Amino acid sequence: HSVLPEMENNKVIGYQGPSPDEVCIVNTMKQLGFVFKENKSNIMYIDILGRKCKFRVLNVLEFSSDRKRMSVVVQDQKKNIYLLCKGADTVMLPRTLYGANTTANSEEEVDKIIHDYSCKGLRCLMFGAKQLSFDEWKNWNQNFRLAANDIENREEAMSRCMDEIERNLHFVGITAVEDKLQEEVPESIEILRDAGIKVWVITGDKQETAINIGIACKLISDPEKLIVFNENCKKKLKEGINSQLDSLRKRKQSIAKSSPKEEELVIDGKTLSLVLSDQSLSRSFASLGALCDCVLVCRASPSQKAEIVTLMKEFEKNKMIESKIWGFKWTGWLQNLTDNKVLSIGDGANDVPMIQRADVGVGIVGKEGRQASNNSDFSIARFKFLVRLLLVHGQTTQYRNANLIKYSFYKNIAISAMFLYFQFDSGYSGQASVDSLTLNFYNTVFTAIPILIFALMDSPVENLETLAKNPRIYNTSTCLTVVTFWKGQIKAFVDAAICYYIPYNAAFTSGYRSLDGLWAVGRISYIALQGVVTLEVLCISRHVTTLFVAFVVYSWFIMFPFFYLFEASMQAFQVPDPQQVGVTTQTFASAAAWLQILVAIALSVGIRFTEKGLKVIFYPDDVMILSEREVSKVKADRIRRSQLNSSPKKPPPSEV
Repeated sequence: HSVLPEMENNKVIGYQGPSPDEVCIVNTMKQLGFVFKENKSNIMYIDILGRKCKFRVLNVLEFSSDRKRMSVVVQDQKKNIYLLCKGADTVMLPRTLYGANTTANSEEEVDKIIHDYSCKGLRCLMFGAKQLSFDEWKNWNQNFRLAANDIENREEAMSRCMDEIERNLHFVGITAVEDKLQEEVPESIEILRDAGIKVWVITGDKQETAINIGIACKLISDPEKLIVFNENCKKKLKEGINSQLDSLRKRKQSIAKSSPKEEELVIDGKTLSLVLSDQSLSRSFASLGALCDCVLVCRASPSQKAEIVTLMKEFEKNKMIESKIWGFKWTGWLQNLTDNKVLSIGDGANDVPMIQRADVGVGIVGKEGRQASNNSDFSIARFKFLVRLLLVHGQTTQYRNANLIKYSFYKNIAISAMFLYFQFDSGYSGQASVDSLTLNFYNTVFTAIPILIFALMDSPVENLETLAKNPRIYNTSTCLTVVTFWKGQIKAFVDAAICYYIPYNAAFTSGYRSLDGLWAVGRISYIALQGVVTLEVLCISRHVTTLFVAFVVYSWFIMFPFFYLFEASMQAFQVPDPQQVGVTTQTFASAAAWLQILVAIALSVGIRFTEKGLKVIFYPDDVMILSEREVSKVKADRIRRSQLNSSPKKPPPSEV
């Protein structure tokens, strides 16, 4: 094992190791009187019932997902050589001898014990051992070293050598370790399933253990109605999957109008290897798994975990493409980039391939080590935090990013459309109605801060825990769809038209107060559009704070001193533009200019508020309804408190 003792005053006070199962077993042996003291220079010191012993480690046959076992060759103080092996029962049972000089009479007896432990949800390991003569070990060790030095086929040669010596083992015993669930795991899985997330549990445990864990975490509702596949024949497996697929499709159609029935699938590692080896069988299995509410895969190796993720990603992608009509197949490929996502979560090194293969990988920091956490996109300390990561942070981030994207397109298309309209009246000369410096400040200064504050601080609801308490609204947001995106861009063209044509058609000549110049009309249009674009952030915001309003107001009013500083800087640096001189003073001194600005802003914002009011009243989305419910609760509490404070106090009882 790879466990290290923790020493204090030359006494072992505990153990640390990458595998919690090994730590548990070594701790248990310590309580039984077999104390592992230290491992120094391949010498293991062990106290066996008070007697100090030491063993020399001659060879270590490492564990791998394909071998599913680990062995060591040790030599005791009497020069006796032993091979000690531990591993999964599927590989240990056929390699072990039973009967005389062992603790079990038959393979069936051992298999029954493992089955009983597995039905209790315990994780089992089987131990075997045999004694080797010195010559036998010497010959094998020579071949093993040659295999380790083989450059071309090193893995295969070493595997053959290890398989050669790990045979005819004498049965020693079985360990059963309880793999306790973290707190709130059943509740978290139930919330995720209510959110419409398909849950697949892929584990290396025995089937009975995996089913009991599935029942404990409320993943399996009725063990008697499970769809179970344990087949060694590909033909029978294909018939079974196709039969279950046809019957499940019929049941789904028949119960569509009634209460839905949960369908749960269980498959083991050997059967899964047959599925993954045949392409048509893989597609049928993926179709069956997609129709099931949950899938439990047991006895799966790390490579099989990754292959399952790849299988379902390809299936959903092909399904999306095939659903589109001819000529629009490419839209299915684009839709698959945003609609179908696979999230993998694990806590051990054997989960790393699955985590890296998924679209989103989440690692849990725990007793299994930090391998999963170091190779993931997100790291959490408990499984229950996945609910908050998806339902709260996921939906909030999606809401902010969706509105940020729409607003960024909106404000840039609005300013571009305003110049486009001017080209119709300037003979398509390419002349701009706003100077280049002012135009550069549009994105970098004037409209940058409000949307930045929005993207960092705004939230769809005031209390974010509301999102976790209502999982059914997950993935129902319409913040960024094709319709909402183009609706925002059409609004950009409308706002640009309002802010341009009102000042353009209102231009007049009146001596020194004339507002018919190119830069004057352009300045009025620019200020009006800047006000509309800035107030649009307030319109899309749902959580308005004093700080947010202050930055919105600041972003608009900072324009006015900017224009004065712009003209003053040109004169100070002696690079004046004759066409710009006096435009600011002339524009801001005209009441007509201010009236044009206010009318343009009022008309654009009025249209926006009308559209938003109609949506809130007649076709609100789920998040809007939750927001209204929050506001209603706050108002009800405020009314209740005011009534309690205003109610007349009863006079104290008179003393007799």
